[in-house]
Amino acid sequence: MASIGDKTKIAPACYYTTETPEPFLVLEDMQLTGYENFERCRLLNLDYTLLTIERLAKLHACSAVIAKETPEIFDFFKEAPISRNPDRKEFLSFFPVNIRCVAEELTHWKGYEEITEKMFKLAENVLQNALELYESHEQSFRVLNLADLWIDNLMFHINNDTKDPDDVVMVRMQYVVHLLNGFDIFVFFFAVRLPAVLLRFTGRGSELLPFWFIK
Repeated sequence: MASIGDKTKIAPACYYTTETPEPFLVLEDMQLTGYENFERCRLLNLDYTLLTIERLAKLHACSAVIAKETPEIFDFFKEAPISRNPDRKEFLSFFPVNIRCVAEELTHWKGYEEITEKMFKLAENVLQNALELYESHEQSFRVLNLADLWIDNLMFHINNDTKDPDDVVMVRMQYVVHLLNGFDIFVFFFAVRLPAVLLRFTGRGSELLPFWFIK
């Protein structure tokens, strides 16, 4: 982006990285420049949502250009968070186990019988369904996806005068993957409970996807 005069900051600066003894990154402390997390129990309003989508659109667009010019860079990001890699077996058990736990709790809730049945079925198929989702788009138009874009992984800068957000950075990168360009949008809309956001801002919801494409 700097090559076209765009000084947008997508993520904190990386000061140091290593693979041994364990992989880790040392990143810029964004709190020192006034960035803060959003309270996870609150709904993002449309201003926060549009700001995040703009930043995401720039990340996706830049990665598409880089992938065209130097595609080998993205070989490192081919493996999705849910994959057939046996090293991920312990991590992947998290998904069906937790869905099953919720389903078992729902067995005590009157009126939720149909949902309970669906969740037990989902627990049996969730990993296979996810693998098919990731693998079915290997030949599609792909961009660099964060794959974990939700409120806790964003930090916002608030304008002192207007008290509105004027900047955002994305702070968690361990699941980054070169994948279908709509994946991050889907994860973000689900994580911020988009239907609830749109209900609060009736008439402006149609801005979201066109805004992402334009940006």
